[in-house]
Amino acid sequence: MNLQAWIYALPMAGRDADAAVAQVAALREALDPMLARGAFAGWHAAALLSEDDLEEEDIDPEWIEPATGGELPAVFLNITYDRDRGPAGDAELDALFARTGLRHTLTDPPVSD
Repeated sequence: MNLQAWIYALPMAGRDADAAVAQVAALREALDPMLARGAFAGWHAAALLSEDDLEEEDIDPEWIEPATGGELPAVFLNITYDRDRGPAGDAELDALFARTGLRHTLTDPPVSD
């Protein structure tokens, strides 16, 4: 497998923790069917309510700061593609990003690799 992670974040500053948790639940509903049809190799989402959540989820704050400005709560999303199966991207996934406001913050390894 030749995996590539696309990291997204959704700033939730000014909202309560329940809003971030609800957003992660909504992502689960949307992403599981996409995963089942092979749109990507895997995904992981987390509600980041405090600095402790960053540490617990092993998320570098720099991964989300371009979208959140370092403010919490926030939602973290990692979509992982297997580059051996095809290029990253999916129209339904793009529509989800537009609908939710999730912002792309990092690709690892970079697209040029």
